[in-house]
Amino acid sequence: MENIKDLRLSVSKTKTFLDCKAKYKFNYIEKLPKKDWDFHILGKFCHKVLEDFHNAYINNVSLKPYNIEMGIAYKAALAEYGDKMTPEMKKECWDIIDKYLQIVSKDKKNNLPANVIACEKPFELAVADKVILNGMIDRVQIDADNVIHVCDYKTLKIKNSYKATSFNYLHMLM
Repeated sequence: MENIKDLRLSVSKTKTFLDCKAKYKFNYIEKLPKKDWDFHILGKFCHKVLEDFHNAYINNVSLKPYNIEMGIAYKAALAEYGDKMTPEMKKECWDIIDKYLQIVSKDKKNNLPANVIACEKPFELAVADKVILNGMIDRVQIDADNVIHVCDYKTLKIKNSYKATSFNYLHMLM
């Protein structure tokens, strides 16, 4: 177990521990280097595109049409991750964000734009004495009906491995 004042847990850290104690030790205690798998790079790329896209509209920073801003975000992510991606991965991300953009644009036309108030928002929550749940929220939004939604993007190809909810929004688009 970690020798620290408080036990800090995240969903991925807890899942790793439950799946394989050795993997947990190598990843979180010894902090051994990890291979960048294609699906990790694709996920990081898609996250970066959507983070930059939404951040451009938070606090009305951008007045550009959605498709223009999404193109700018895609190009910025490409500059950061493009050398690590195959042409197929670039196309796959483009297809995902194109579907996402179609949904966002449709909602705006119906006067139901989501008010995204945060992207990649860190959180900490004390769940017990000396136990803290922490992580990152991909997107927090307040919809036109004043309901707050916490969204977690997933880019899984195995459709039955996650229940389709707003917590894995990109998964539903694949």
